[in-house]
Amino acid sequence: MSEEAAQRSQIRRALDSLTAEEMRRSSRIKWRLFGEDVLPAWVADMDFPVAPPIHRAIRELVGRHDFGYHLVPLSPRLRTALAARMAERFS
Repeated sequence: MSEEAAQRSQIRRALDSLTAEEMRRSSRIKWRLFGEDVLPAWVADMDFPVAPPIHRAIRELVGRHDFGYHLVPLSPRLRTALAARMAERFS
C-alpha cells in the first residue's frame, strides 16, 4: 500500500469513528453552545482530522517558530474570483 493510500485509509477510519457523543466531550464551542437535542452542523471543518500534509507543514512551521505572514501567490483565476466576490458583497 502506498503512503498516500495509507493516509487516505487512516483519515477514512478517523472520519468513520466520529460520533456526536465524542464531539460533545470536546471543548469546541459549537458542541457546548446547544443542548443534546441539537446537532450543530453550522461549522464542521474542525470536527475532522487535519490532513497529514497540513499537519506536517504546521509542525514544521511551529518547530522553526515561524509564525509570521507568508507570501502565498494567488492564481489569476482565484484573484479574479476573490475580487468579484468582494465587489459583489461589499461594493
